[in-house]
Amino acid sequence: MPGRTTVACGLVAVLVTAVVLAAPADAVPNGVTARSSTGGSQPQQWNGTSSAPAISADGRYTVQLTTANVDPVDTSPPTQADVYATDRVTGAARLIGVAHTTPLGTFPPAGQSGQSAFLANSAEPSVSADGRYVALATADAAVNVDQAIPAGGTNSYVCDRDMNADGVFDDTVAPPAPATQNPVRETYCTYVGDGTHPSAHPFLSADGSSVAWVDTTTDTVSVTRLTKDAQGRLQPPSAADVIAVPPAAAQHQNTTHPVLDRHADYLVYATVVSVTQPVVTTVPEVIGYDFAAGRSDRLDLTPSGATYGDPATGPTVTLTAPAVSGDGGRVAFQYQPSPAADPQVVVLDRDPDSDGARAPGAPGEPFTSTVVSRRTDGAAGDGANPALSTDGRYVAFVTAATGMHDGADTAGVTCLTGPQALMVCQVVARDVTADLAREAAATPRLPAGLVSATTTSCSGADGCGGNRSSTTPAVSADGSVVAFASAATDLVAADTNNSTDVFQHRFTPQFASAGTSFPTTPPGQSSSATLDVGRSGFGPLPVGPVAVTGPAAADFAVGAGQTCTGSTLYEGDECALTVTFTPTATGTRSASLVVPSADGQASTTIPLVGLGGAAPPPGPGRIEVTSGTTDFGAGRLLTTSAPRPVVLINRGGAPLVVTAVALPPAAPGADAFPEDYAIGADGCTGSTLVTFATCTVEFTHTPRAGGVRPATAEITDSTGATTEVLLTGSGVVPSLTVTPAVSKPGRVVTVTAAGLPVSTAMTLTGLGPPVPVTTDAQGGFAVAYLLLPHSASGPLELIAQDLAGTVAARAGVLIQQRSSAPPNFTG
Repeated sequence: MPGRTTVACGLVAVLVTAVVLAAPADAVPNGVTARSSTGGSQPQQWNGTSSAPAISADGRYTVQLTTANVDPVDTSPPTQADVYATDRVTGAARLIGVAHTTPLGTFPPAGQSGQSAFLANSAEPSVSADGRYVALATADAAVNVDQAIPAGGTNSYVCDRDMNADGVFDDTVAPPAPATQNPVRETYCTYVGDGTHPSAHPFLSADGSSVAWVDTTTDTVSVTRLTKDAQGRLQPPSAADVIAVPPAAAQHQNTTHPVLDRHADYLVYATVVSVTQPVVTTVPEVIGYDFAAGRSDRLDLTPSGATYGDPATGPTVTLTAPAVSGDGGRVAFQYQPSPAADPQVVVLDRDPDSDGARAPGAPGEPFTSTVVSRRTDGAAGDGANPALSTDGRYVAFVTAATGMHDGADTAGVTCLTGPQALMVCQVVARDVTADLAREAAATPRLPAGLVSATTTSCSGADGCGGNRSSTTPAVSADGSVVAFASAATDLVAADTNNSTDVFQHRFTPQFASAGTSFPTTPPGQSSSATLDVGRSGFGPLPVGPVAVTGPAAADFAVGAGQTCTGSTLYEGDECALTVTFTPTATGTRSASLVVPSADGQASTTIPLVGLGGAAPPPGPGRIEVTSGTTDFGAGRLLTTSAPRPVVLINRGGAPLVVTAVALPPAAPGADAFPEDYAIGADGCTGSTLVTFATCTVEFTHTPRAGGVRPATAEITDSTGATTEVLLTGSGVVPSLTVTPAVSKPGRVVTVTAAGLPVSTAMTLTGLGPPVPVTTDAQGGFAVAYLLLPHSASGPLELIAQDLAGTVAARAGVLIQQRSSAPPNFTG
């Protein structure tokens, strides 16, 4: 006959405890911000205005405009904006806009520099993924002596920062011996227009193969395929390298912002088209051009398939600032319904089913269009200047609306217009893939990650916004780094130049995982456990190679089926690690499982503990309780405790199945109160426990009356045995006090309660109608109570009771009548 085992997991202790809720801690920013406008002759901060950042794929190189002169070659006036590149690793800062006065591959005579800064403002820099090539625009028509460049307007150039192909960018090349000539800066810029009309708004593809630009005379877009030698050294392109993109309509106006995907297979640009039907007007459009198909398509699509730019609205709508992912599958742009309305950021997913066919070019192909510049409550906010990561997952943009991120908003002068432009402009980032998935599932969206966070202490969950506006974000390939320009003075320490600077914000998500213990395992035998590794924070978290360290590292091994190393964890993702424990000796064996991020920004150490022990005993399975406590102590009435875990282990020699965990009713007359307890998370029922395997079940306690309130839980298993677990706890007896305890009719007494359920509506009864009261957050109250003028002498009982009549507290007051005889004085 199966035996019955009773396990007492705790002793009764009647205690009154106070719970102190800690005040919110200072915000912990979701990443690290560093100044990019630094280096060269001004290593701390540049004494000039910096703007328009672009960054390499890994975020190492930042290209920007600045009026600061920090390179010896830079002799331009302090009012002229030049393009510089900074290196986050070495701290170097180099002028990119270098004009050569000697032909390519030659050196200037002794006493001549051979190069100088551009003689006019530069603008609109972009950079290749590896940071080697930079595109820019300038009105200087004398950039080098190798090309004839149209005068009288802005033109586009691409600069090669490694013309000697040694892997070191922007260094100085010495002439061959004997050195009768001067060294020359290796940075070389070549004109990429058609030689006829000015070329503006250049954009370089991530692979550095092509640059798109706008012919400002015809308002059309062209793409120059760059010519390079075998070592990637840039050569002056010919007219045959220029591809004129056919206009999507008969007449374009104000064509701007051409952008290319990674390999320059797909082009996106914003333009304004003149139409005559149904009325003569202009219509803004976002156009996509597929080079392989030779096809142009409208991309400013609404969720219904209509277009944001429409003849019915005409010139009141503005479409601008397009961005495109590396594969051309996602496009972002800025949409403003009218000059007085809020701008919004729209993302178009051209391939939501990931089958490789892209809308709208592929007939019948689905697409998803969504406004991503939304507040955390789902309402539309405002947004401008979108930038996409190369993988298309992350979008960064500028917003001045409230409630856009889980940081605290900052009041002050804004940079946007519209009804919601109420705050200082901040740069935020969103996970587009997570947004689209949650939108499809009709679940609330997650807050955006605040990029332009202050370093000062504040109460926002991921920081507070900077004290002045931030603008023009640029995003690294995987979305982990966002560069932006900001006038704020509190994003980094010691910002005293009172100028707009360029910054980089690197997101630093962290791993989240608990340790694990293994069942008792004989030396030479093995047991295993699966660990789930999660994440917290914003941004991608690439997982590096995992390793086991510690005194008994040889006893633990990570299985080949693990899904962590080489993966990237995004919002809500987990990966799994299977660890095998094979003890080499008896006793406690401990080690640590180290899970690092591939970029070195995060790491977690997971404790591993196992017990090397004797071989399992013969016979059937047998459940024991190995850890956990079910002594809940004293609790406030009708208040549920925190869950308490109970760990079960199979100490027998054969597997068993836990068939049920139950709280059976108390026997008549028994001093047991199972109704006070509840089963929480149950990882045991239905599970099969091999020898030494464990499972966990949780219980909670909600005392319904004062005093000691025990109960018994029963665990049954496939062997037919029942294991009892004693649950112990008590309810704090509520108290009611009357002050003064002796009084006269018509007087007011104070009734004070303690130990009642918190924030609960109750009634106080005695003489006369009931008095409604509500307990506070500590389960008490204090009220004035009138003893009726004609109350009879003697004791009176006051009762405080909840509306359901479940909980009551009582107190007595003695009523004494006033004396009608004069006092009896004696002398």
